[in-house]
Amino acid sequence: MKILKKDLRVWEQILKGLKNNMKAVVLAGGYSSRFYPYSRVAHKTMSKIMGKPILEYTLEGLKEAGIKDIILRVSEDGVIKNYFGDGSASGLFINYIEQKEALGMGEVLLNAEKFLDGDFILIGGNHVTSKKLVYELLKARKGGSKGVILVNKRENPWDYGVVVVKDGKLVRIVEKPKKGEEPSDLCLVNAFLLSTDIIETVRQVKMSEFNFEQEVLELYVKENSIDVGQIEFETSTLKYPWDLLATKNLLMKDIVGRIDESAKISKSAEIDDNVIIESGAQILEGAKIKGPAYIGKDVYIGTNSLIRNESDLEEGVSVGAFTEIKNSLFMKGTSIHSGFVGDSIVGSSCKIGSAFTTANRKIDRKNIQAVVKGSKVDTGLISLGAIIGNNVKIGIKVSIMPGVIIGNNVTIGPSTSVFKNIEDDVTYYAKFQEIIEKK
Repeated sequence: MKILKKDLRVWEQILKGLKNNMKAVVLAGGYSSRFYPYSRVAHKTMSKIMGKPILEYTLEGLKEAGIKDIILRVSEDGVIKNYFGDGSASGLFINYIEQKEALGMGEVLLNAEKFLDGDFILIGGNHVTSKKLVYELLKARKGGSKGVILVNKRENPWDYGVVVVKDGKLVRIVEKPKKGEEPSDLCLVNAFLLSTDIIETVRQVKMSEFNFEQEVLELYVKENSIDVGQIEFETSTLKYPWDLLATKNLLMKDIVGRIDESAKISKSAEIDDNVIIESGAQILEGAKIKGPAYIGKDVYIGTNSLIRNESDLEEGVSVGAFTEIKNSLFMKGTSIHSGFVGDSIVGSSCKIGSAFTTANRKIDRKNIQAVVKGSKVDTGLISLGAIIGNNVKIGIKVSIMPGVIIGNNVTIGPSTSVFKNIEDDVTYYAKFQEIIEKK
């Protein structure tokens, strides 16, 4: 993060404050059920963008902000723990809290208490802008306050925790109010600066998913003041699977292009300066890569293909000739023969036949609706293609309508148009009747 000269004095004070070894509690657990179909393998923050898990970007940002002592709240599957270990390889010191149930941030703090002393940061593992958030938290703190929360303005506040503020201080938080009944348009960012004495207030409240936001903080501010800092920059939300696209684009904003010396690139290929190409990649004749874009390790891009608008092809992805990919994320080991993929996410180890098409705009150009856990959700996007799970096999000449979610281990037969979600572990195809008439 670039710090302006006028903010250098504030930043120096912040760094001085961090010399007391401030710690961070990072939230990377829970079921992530709304993140289906990518929640079955690991926590959503382990989804890779540009070769690294989202959580890794968050931890790197905390380290750059001077916070190296991390308490990670994780699930019991061991995926995160196995990946990061004790943190020493990354210059961090990591302790883990493994919880069987998702009982909210209050329960996390009760389990983290043994690792904490003094003020600490509480932050979601999805926050790839964590360095900037730490800066804003510490900058917003006024003398005598017991903490800081961050907010930003959103056009759809009813989907978030809405904050009630008076004279720059927190009054209360209303979690997901009914549309039209939200008390403000200021929404919780899920980044906090807190004092350990708030844990005593946690003990007074019954554990539930949103007990910290709705009850603990409201009870705590009756006797203690918490400052509210409003941020203007974009942050990463990771609630629904299509949020991966926005997170990807956020990380790609400041991309610095580079090409590994082992990559094999045809002389007739066209590659913009702000493109990363990793080792072992092959770019064939006539291919065009319009940046920003990421081409992972051992990726193959066929003749005359076009990769554009913040596309991310992870390790081992294979793209056949004459394929166009726009603003999409292809996960590890997936292959496509030919077609158009726009504003879409394709899971790992998928096999896609030729002439595949994702529709990414509605005819009326209105926001695209997706069905999540049986209910329609307004994605807020006018451009959104398909959300395809892991290990999906798709025949030739298949088309998928905007916002459709395909589960894991699905097989879709040839010449099929998909208009609705497909659940896990099924074969889905259109049945055609052969008609032969004598002339």
